[in-house]
Amino acid sequence: MRASAFAFFLCVFCLSNYLGAEDETQDRPPPINREGWRLGLDLGAGDIDYNLFGQPYGGEKFYMALNASYAVTNQARIGVETNGWLLESGNLNYASGEGISQVIMLTGHVYPLEASHFYLKMGWGVSSYWDDRIGYRESESGTWSLGLGTDFFFNNQSGWSPYVSFSSGDFEVGDYDAVTIAVSFFWNQK
Repeated sequence: MRASAFAFFLCVFCLSNYLGAEDETQDRPPPINREGWRLGLDLGAGDIDYNLFGQPYGGEKFYMALNASYAVTNQARIGVETNGWLLESGNLNYASGEGISQVIMLTGHVYPLEASHFYLKMGWGVSSYWDDRIGYRESESGTWSLGLGTDFFFNNQSGWSPYVSFSSGDFEVGDYDAVTIAVSFFWNQK
């Protein structure tokens, strides 16, 4: 999964630079308008390594996120996000289920090239580990993430954004590191 994430990053970077490249025979293209609010739903998979109560675990897990951000400049967005990885699905017949979530994160997106859709994504916030198998347990801690991606538009207001990110956090009962590949489906309000 980590090799796939690296290959994904290279493809995204190359494609983003190709789409944002300037033609020397033409005038410079106008800057991309990133004004207003953006709402997003992210779906993907994460290769997550975690240690709980001194036992190592890991594997590829389903990932989902909800986010909202605002463009403070044409090359920077700030926002909030909640996301998580499902470690074990729940069951209605008996108490089960386990997961790690980044309960709330303050996020920033920086577009280093004005005429490109390529961005750097960073975040800091609070993460939570929960387990319903042996009574309800929860442990919270600080977390951070760093990622790379690019935007593609369906029309003036909506599009999709593939990205790869690395996240890490420590709990009272353990810690985790995750490499996540996801696609954000977003809507802009300009």
